[in-house]
Amino acid sequence: MMARIPIAMPTHNRPGELGRVLAALARCEGIADYVALTSEEPDDGVNALLDAAPERWPTVVMQRHRNERRAGCCANVCAAVDRAAAWAAADGGSGWFIVLEDDVVPADDCLGLLRWCIEGQCDDVEFPFACGCWRHSSLRPVGNIVTGAAWFEPLGWAMRSTTWHAFRAVFDPAYEPNGPWDWPLNIWRAWRGACMLYPLLARTRHIGAIGTFAQDNVGVQASLDALPWAGDAAWRAQAHGPYSLVGTEGRLPSGPEDLRAAYAERYWRAFTRELWTA
Repeated sequence: MMARIPIAMPTHNRPGELGRVLAALARCEGIADYVALTSEEPDDGVNALLDAAPERWPTVVMQRHRNERRAGCCANVCAAVDRAAAWAAADGGSGWFIVLEDDVVPADDCLGLLRWCIEGQCDDVEFPFACGCWRHSSLRPVGNIVTGAAWFEPLGWAMRSTTWHAFRAVFDPAYEPNGPWDWPLNIWRAWRGACMLYPLLARTRHIGAIGTFAQDNVGVQASLDALPWAGDAAWRAQAHGPYSLVGTEGRLPSGPEDLRAAYAERYWRAFTRELWTA
């Protein structure tokens, strides 16, 4: 029997948002196949909420980890994903995992859609990521269609352990413990020429602007709020399989920034020399 598929859940002192995430996760189709692996800061306001989680959300099987000292956002996320990747890579493991932060709400079929992508469509080279949404998408939302983009959207995503280990071999979160982890991962994706798969109808909703990249960028949060997503009553009936992969041949759309030019110099210290000379 395969071990439960891990869901890395790093927390950032947002108990109100985390409660909404756990309530939605408890309703997800197939939740019995998963285990949520928390990574909590020692003085995190979510600790008491998670103490009550087994009674409030009994369908969510959980293993908790509390840092001995405050790690900071980047280090905490990476440590959470390290543990999920190790769990998935162990004998009898799934070989892949999901990352769901405490401000990302999953739709009912989110886990199933990410699993369909990772187990049947993704690889370690061209499409190493499956993401729950893409805020830059200009395509019409269709409930069961998945496509690709030259980007990485960090709002509910799945990856194989082998891909994460390849990234961690050249990335050190200590470069800036409270800095971003997602931009370095997106830069690494760009250096490899890789892409993500994502559903045309979003399967995740970002709800926690405070303390995130969206806090000081009203346009970012507005674009996320405007995404049609499968949790809305108007779209819920379309959110189901069977899923189909379309439009991944040829050049794929990308985000608005030139990652090499705009971010390479800013985050160069996050990587070992091997990345830049590869």
